[in-house]
Amino acid sequence: MWPQQGFTMEHSFVAARCETMHQNLHTLQLPFHSAADVPLRYLPRLTDLGLLIMKTPDELASVLRQLPQLRSLSFYSLASQEAELFAALSTLKSDLPNLTSFAIHTGDVGILEMPYTEMFDSFLRDRRELRRLYCSLEVPPESLGLYLDTIRTLKNLELFFLLLTSQPYTAEFFENLLSHLPARLVGMGLTSSGLLSDASVFDQLWTHFTDFQYLYIRTWEATDVEAEAITKGTKSLQLLGYNGRFYDVEYPHGKPALLPPWSARKVAFRNARDFGCEGWERFMSYLAIEP
Repeated sequence: MWPQQGFTMEHSFVAARCETMHQNLHTLQLPFHSAADVPLRYLPRLTDLGLLIMKTPDELASVLRQLPQLRSLSFYSLASQEAELFAALSTLKSDLPNLTSFAIHTGDVGILEMPYTEMFDSFLRDRRELRRLYCSLEVPPESLGLYLDTIRTLKNLELFFLLLTSQPYTAEFFENLLSHLPARLVGMGLTSSGLLSDASVFDQLWTHFTDFQYLYIRTWEATDVEAEAITKGTKSLQLLGYNGRFYDVEYPHGKPALLPPWSARKVAFRNARDFGCEGWERFMSYLAIEP
């Protein structure tokens, strides 16, 4: 559940109240009125920053420029801040050189409109250190070409989530998508209201990627495709998420076999141990898993 407008931002890590040096604190995820309220002088080893529900993105770029050591950056922002957020990011092309993980999650369903895509491109393009990328804004057809061209420049990407508006799951779509993704990718999530009618479209994944372990598929359009059909042909997949259910994958005779789906309790209280990958668990935590 997303915090309401009155959600408190008065805590001990607000710059005006923080008076203690935190030499060993590497991760900070808290709500702030603005990025300027993060007590940077008291956090010399901060490498993982999550900014929750900022009231204003003012001074965001100037604050992030003071964090060249940052490896992970995530935003849990309100939809009304998208324009300001992407505008700030677009000025940081040469900053945050060590960034390996980046995520944007908005409280409401948003669209990655072309102006946002262009600003996102300015921030993301050629970030060779980036390993994980999640953006909750759905990509419409008119923005998909530029967005994938940007993703193509992320040569070391390992985990990638792509939320689409209405793209059907077709062989042509996957052929185009995979031509923009590195063979080293180990996990990918795809959601769309487009139709999935043929499980064989996933065959391309098993030949393109060299060690692909995690796949999450959400079809908001009704489909008759069964989970077992999706994994046919894979030799490396460890976990399949499909329309709100999760299946561990085993290979008893050299061929993939799905274990029974996770219980509702396990889905609700899922953790990194369940997923076998801290990065994948973090990305999945952004999603509201619905059956």
